[in-house]
Amino acid sequence: MNLNKLEYLSKALAKSTSASVRLYQKENQVYYYSVYPMNPDPFLLYEKDMLQSEQTAGIITTDLFQFYGYVSLDGDYRLVIGPSSILVKDKNKLDNLLFLLDVKEKYQEEYIGKLECAPSISAERIGWLLSFIASTLNKDPLFVEDVFVQTNSENHQHEFMNSSVQNTLTFSDEKESSALVVDNYQNEKMLLFYVKNGQYETLKELLSAYPKIKAGTMANDTLRQLKNMGICCTTGASRASIEGGLNVQTALHLSDLYIQKFEMLRDSALIYQLIRQMLLDFTERTNQAKYNCNNSSKLFIRCANYVSENLFSNIKVEEMAAEFGMSRSRLCNQFHERTGVTLTQYILQQKILESQRLLQFTNKSISEIALHLAFSSQSHFQTVFKKYTDITPNRFRDAKSDL
Repeated sequence: MNLNKLEYLSKALAKSTSASVRLYQKENQVYYYSVYPMNPDPFLLYEKDMLQSEQTAGIITTDLFQFYGYVSLDGDYRLVIGPSSILVKDKNKLDNLLFLLDVKEKYQEEYIGKLECAPSISAERIGWLLSFIASTLNKDPLFVEDVFVQTNSENHQHEFMNSSVQNTLTFSDEKESSALVVDNYQNEKMLLFYVKNGQYETLKELLSAYPKIKAGTMANDTLRQLKNMGICCTTGASRASIEGGLNVQTALHLSDLYIQKFEMLRDSALIYQLIRQMLLDFTERTNQAKYNCNNSSKLFIRCANYVSENLFSNIKVEEMAAEFGMSRSRLCNQFHERTGVTLTQYILQQKILESQRLLQFTNKSISEIALHLAFSSQSHFQTVFKKYTDITPNRFRDAKSDL
């Protein structure tokens, strides 16, 4: 089975459900996509059981009554989706989850927020999804009755043992609809973080599969409510962009323009479109401000997208230039003219930014990070890191752990 097609299927599944999706070949994870990536991945607690399972497809139920679904595919592949939203809010069990995953205290609030942003997908729906995927891609069909259900919670085990799979997979509409309301504050923080850092492509990916959110009541009239929501989003985005380096007058002027546009609209769908446009506009301008680019710098955007998509590879300027249909010297000269930094400097800056995230939020070793970011050696990575941050990777990690 073609790996590229399976990767595309995994991404499409993640986007259509807003859930995390992983693809394994034998015991190796070969692909991962999530709108809300978490470090560490909570599925690590169940990975061993899944890999050792002899079932073609199954659903793992956690102590917090979240669901993970897995299905075996031809070619020794196994696809995993989940987790779904938390249905049993138990502080002790949640604390135990954080302990087992070794999530540091200062990151626990953010981590819990991401867990609460998981989509509401009933076990029944996951079962049908697994049945559809296996029956479509494998030679033999998989019936939903054959999906194995495993529970890690003794309190709920009898519910699974004493009923048929189909009955077990079904949950009340009331539970599912109430779980659709995600933590607005966590979503807002994530959106504004991307705006502030000018992470245009990342935000664009997030907005392409954004979860359903229920806003607080700001007006009795539906149209007025949506306008107020758009205005609040604009205010937050303008402040985040100013913190990210966008000129204050530019940000406030742009904010006024968008607020006026919201007031003029009379169609709900257009308001949602304008919110998306506004967030991406502020993010793109913040990104350009960081690198002294004007609004017409299509070259910078192409280069930034290329670097983002190939960040974990050995990026060669010659290959980038060839893809753009330009000579190496012309590409480098035009990029430097528009940004004030060389293309090589920009590539290394982006790699160092990612390495800082990995040093702060993961337990990966220095050598693993160097290899992951395609540096020629650990010593080369350490040299570049110190050049751009004036500190060694170890000291950076120690400093962050003391915060």
